[in-house]
Parts: sequence; C-alpha cells; structure tokens
Amino acid sequence: MPTKPRLALATLLAYNELLRLNIGACPISSDTFLTPSGQSIIICSYQEFCERTGVTFDELSLGGRLGDGFYVSGTDTYRTMIFYNADRYTPRVRFTMLHEVGHVILNHKRNAPVEEAEANFFASQFLIPSALLLEIHRRGHNLDVHRISRIFDVSLTAARVKLEQLERLRHTQTHLDDSIVRRFTPYLDQYLPPEAASFSHALHFFGGVDNYRAYQKLEEGTLFP
Repeated sequence: MPTKPRLALATLLAYNELLRLNIGACPISSDTFLTPSGQSIIICSYQEFCERTGVTFDELSLGGRLGDGFYVSGTDTYRTMIFYNADRYTPRVRFTMLHEVGHVILNHKRNAPVEEAEANFFASQFLIPSALLLEIHRRGHNLDVHRISRIFDVSLTAARVKLEQLERLRHTQTHLDDSIVRRFTPYLDQYLPPEAASFSHALHFFGGVDNYRAYQKLEEGTLFP
C-alpha cells in the first residue's frame, strides 16, 4: 500500500473517465458517471435501497456513521455497490458519488487516509479538471471561488480547496491535458469565449505548466472537502 497519495494516477484516471464518457460540457451531470470503466457497479441512494428492501436508514448507514456515502466491494457473485445520501444537496451528492467511484477505480482495499486523499483528488479532478481551469484562465476569465462554484456546480468548499490546491501544488501537465481541452472546446467557445488577454496573470496564478512529477512527490495531507 502506498504511503503517499498517488495524485498523478488519480488525475489520469479521472481524465480518462471524462474522455471515455465523452463528457464535454459543464456542469457534469450525476447521470454521466454511473458506468465506471471496466467495473460492474450499482449506484443507489440510501433512500431507494431502504424502500426496495425494507432495511431502515439507520441500519444501512450504521446510525449515520457512514456519512454521505460508502461502497461495498464486489465479489465473483456480487457487484460493487455505491450508496449515497440523496437528502444532501446536489453538489455534495455528486462529489460523494465521485469520491466512492474513485475508491473503486483506484482499486482501494482499506479505509486509510492515503486512500481517502486519492479518492478526493479523483473526484475533484473529474468535476473540476485542473487542465480546464487553466484553459479558462488563459482565455482571460478571472476565476474566483464563486465563479468556479457556478461553472462546475460544486460547493463553495470544493471550489475554495481547488484554488488552494492549485496555488500550493501548481498545475502539472499530463499527456491527457490537451485531449481534455479539445473535448471541452465547443462548450468553452460558446459559454466562455476568449476575453482580453491576461495570460501572464494566468501563469502567475497557476505557477506555470511544468513538472509532472510534482503530483507524485506531494506528501500526504492534501486538504479536500
């Protein structure tokens, strides 16, 4: 088991899912990630499962101790199941579902802090791709917490942490960055066309586009909602 979160791997897997699912517009709907790559997964709300089975909410969620969601690993007989609390407001539900999908795609086996950091990073890169944020800023658009929250339909907390992470980690280039930008270009041209150039400010804000190994070298402890 790795001792540090594999943020480069989480990024590549998140970008690969975006491309595989042919996603090219924001915000990303919860319906688009119900079939993770190569996985046999059932995604179900606590409420629907309780209605179908007669199990009580407290029984399923262990009296609320399982929080907004959890997953049960599949076996040769049973599919992997991801449960989430539909009573939480939509951005939080979407992040929770992606967090649990991240656990499955990253092949996590233990509920360890390093795995939680990886799953959080996967969800963040799926819902708010760093490559896309940089491209929006390159087009001359200022990005603050409230605007990111509106564009990507994420919580203010998720948007704020994303900005903090970019300032701390810097944006690192992956071989899928250009593919992500191309996939979203029609959406960007329609809703976020280029404005007055502020490219130098963008580079200052994001710290440039270099050093892919930065993700791999980041120590455990990344803050995510």
